[in-house]
Amino acid sequence: MKKTLLLFVLLIPLSLLAQNSMGKKREAVYQAWSGLYQAYASENLEKMLTYYQDDVIRMGTNGTIQKGKELFRKNWKKTYAENKVIMNQYSEPTILPASDHITTYNTYDETFINKESGESERIQGTWIAIWKQQDDGSWKARMTTWHLHE
Repeated sequence: MKKTLLLFVLLIPLSLLAQNSMGKKREAVYQAWSGLYQAYASENLEKMLTYYQDDVIRMGTNGTIQKGKELFRKNWKKTYAENKVIMNQYSEPTILPASDHITTYNTYDETFINKESGESERIQGTWIAIWKQQDDGSWKARMTTWHLHE
């Protein structure tokens, strides 16, 4: 009985430390996710790109794969040059920790307004990201994809 009680007393602090550590990681990922969305909504491309790893992978809904932050920069420069992007709404992320990364997913509702024609397109979907902790302690998106809601 004494051994069981001693073991129990020793394990409680370790469990609390592990929970505290995971809570800090979840909060850090939430802050990175939030910063990325704020930069995206304000069309601040360079700030947005700071939340992605240099070798980020992005898989489109049609299965195409884009790799690397420079390709993102090229594509989003074109998107922002041609369209006004309005972030109508986005939900709080669900945060799923794993041993060496954290996955987030959330819904979004945005509108792209073509600057030349004035035509608009409303897009609703789910955005999924896998976040990896960097050597400096920051969290950056390693892989992203999205699913459009019909």
